[in-house]
Amino acid sequence: MEATSISYIYKDGNYLVLDKYDNAIRDLPARCIICNCQDDLKYKKQVIYYIPIWTYFIILIPIGFLFFLVFYFLFRQILTVGYYVCPEHRKKMDMKVYRPAIGLIIGAVLIFLATQQESFYPLGSFGIGFLVLSGIVYLCLRPLKFKKFKKGYFWIKGPGRAFVAGLTAEGLEKNISKA
Repeated sequence: MEATSISYIYKDGNYLVLDKYDNAIRDLPARCIICNCQDDLKYKKQVIYYIPIWTYFIILIPIGFLFFLVFYFLFRQILTVGYYVCPEHRKKMDMKVYRPAIGLIIGAVLIFLATQQESFYPLGSFGIGFLVLSGIVYLCLRPLKFKKFKKGYFWIKGPGRAFVAGLTAEGLEKNISKA
């Protein structure tokens, strides 16, 4: 397959690098992001957020959560990525979404049952645990993961090596040094 060059998509090793300067949806080339095939593709979108790490330390100060919310909305960077997936990898991705959803349902049922009993502690704590773990698992299983943000560029992990190899690396160093 020939390499694809799109002005806002670059590669850096096995990472995808996307610029963020104009809040537009960044559509990846019409190939499966895992295996790079072009057959029977389905379009999906994912929103990726970057929040500077120092904003999380604000929570440690008294009433820090209120300051955190303010800084969160002031300093977060948002990137919406449109990508394509083949039927084989679509099924695998869908199964990754269903597993945490089942955990969320179990957690909600356990919390509901705990509110119907005298003591909330045993069932309620298991329910809260299921909710928290299911949320963490869901976030870890997303197909595209944020790696770093620097000078207006997002480094994205997740696309397969075949997909990344099909992209050109032209202009990345020039564009980042200008920023």
